[in-house]
Amino acid sequence: EVWQANAFGRYHHPPRRSRTSRGIPTSRGFGRTVSDEQGRYRFRTVRPVAYPGRAPHIHFALSDRRFATFYTQMYIAGAPENARDFLLSRIADRTARDSLIVDLADANAEGARLQGRFDIVLGG
Repeated sequence: EVWQANAFGRYHHPPRRSRTSRGIPTSRGFGRTVSDEQGRYRFRTVRPVAYPGRAPHIHFALSDRRFATFYTQMYIAGAPENARDFLLSRIADRTARDSLIVDLADANAEGARLQGRFDIVLGG
């Protein structure tokens, strides 16, 4: 599963349907993808945005019968909010922290503007 906040920093939560209590539209920024035999996956979304206390990021939940659901987040390289993100800034190991930060580059896929690569390694 993949999800992120909308341009207003809001998440889509099913009980709220289409709007928050303040009338700000919620996001439909949620989807599922399946990896291939080599573990590759892809999805299309909009560039994530920052909101108070958080840098631009995308959430991932990996599920398989062989292990418990694994949750992680991907951050965008160069986002000034990365240094102040309350979760990312708590990761003391620089290599571990850097593994969560993705460079976005011009896309080679039709209809896409940017692309990035986020490798998620389980049990390695």
